[in-house]
Formats: sequence, structure tokens, C-alpha cells
Amino acid sequence: MTDTPTIDPGRTGEPLTDLDVLQTIWGPDAVTDTALAIPDSLTFEEWRKLGDDVLRSREASDWWVGDWLEFGWAHYATGPDGQEISAEAARLRSVVAAMTTLDLDVLRTARDTARRTPAARRRRTLSFAHHQQVLDLDDQRADQLLDQAEAEGLESGDLKAVVRKANAVEGGEADPVVPSRVKRKIGSIEANPGDEHTVDTIIEGLLVEAGDRCRAAGLLGFEVKHA
Repeated sequence: MTDTPTIDPGRTGEPLTDLDVLQTIWGPDAVTDTALAIPDSLTFEEWRKLGDDVLRSREASDWWVGDWLEFGWAHYATGPDGQEISAEAARLRSVVAAMTTLDLDVLRTARDTARRTPAARRRRTLSFAHHQQVLDLDDQRADQLLDQAEAEGLESGDLKAVVRKANAVEGGEADPVVPSRVKRKIGSIEANPGDEHTVDTIIEGLLVEAGDRCRAAGLLGFEVKHA
């Protein structure tokens, strides 16, 4: 790897970022914040050199790693029928393992996420982890939730919860509707956590009401007893 400048004279001495360095080496159109646009004409040795530059980067983007890996597998370990060539895939794994100490699962996740998320759908304002949360959704729904995450400033964990709830609703497992009177009683419990008499009375009332409703619906063949 050739030495690269650490100061850009054209920017009045401003330090170069790793993105700047990679763009200087590979071209401004080849490397962006969220993608590597690798030309199909890249040779295997050039591909390996690009990977070396990316993996040595202090600011290496998961998108860069994922796009680099996906290009390698698609061009050097996949046959005309679209099937993976086992011997070539094993060769690539050996090459990559010698280039980095990153865990195999991390590399596999980066490649899978990059493969399933075209560059045009990646959001600069959202993390790689955000995009992982919506991988199993169709593109339209995934984009809607990514839009929501951007608009509301959701963390990736928050987006995961939104996706889980959306999946539950679509699967008929939506949260049950809680009657307002029950919500009020629960609110009374939260407001009086130390008042055991009030708490016991409210809980007993809820149990009795639940039992009455179940018997009315023919769901119970016995009475709900309470103290």
C-alpha cells in the first residue's frame, strides 16, 4: 500500500478523512459514505488491494466492507448459473481471513446486508444497524419504516421495536385493546405502589371482572374465587 497524504492543500491544511483518502486512490465516484461502486472490470488483485485499503481504514464503513465482499463473491466465486463455486468460495474465505481479524459472522452480516440493500435505498442519516432491522420486510414497507426512523430520530433499537410490533399486527398478534376503566385502575396501582390495601382491592376487582366476563362467554366451567 502506497503512502497517502494526511493533509489536503486544497482545503487549507484540513486533515484528510479515510473517505478522502479512498476517493483519492479509487476515485470520487467509487467511494461514498454508504457504498463502494466497484467497476466490473476490476481484477482479482485490484479487488484484494481495494479490500486492503478498506479494511485498514480507521473509519471503515460496514457498507464498504459488505460491498467489497459481495463483489468478490459475485465475480470470483459464482458460476454462470448463479450458484456458488465451493472451491473458489473457500479460496476467497482464506484470502479474507488473512487480511482481517474481523469475526466471520460480522463479515457475513456485512455482505448480506449490503447485498440485500441496494445503494439507492441506503440512508446517510441512519446507521448500518438501522438497515439491518428492516431486512426481512418488503422494500416498500422497509423504506416506510426507514423514513419514520429518519423523521422521528429513532435509534436502531427503537426501530427494531417498531418492526416487531408491525410484524405482530400483520400476524394477528396485536396488543389487546385495554378498556379505559382498566387503564384507570392500573394507573391507580402505579400511583399508590405502597398502599397494599388499595392495590389488593383493585387487583381483586380486576380478577372478579375477568372471571365474570369469561363465564358469560362460556370460557370457564368454574367460579373465580377470591379472598
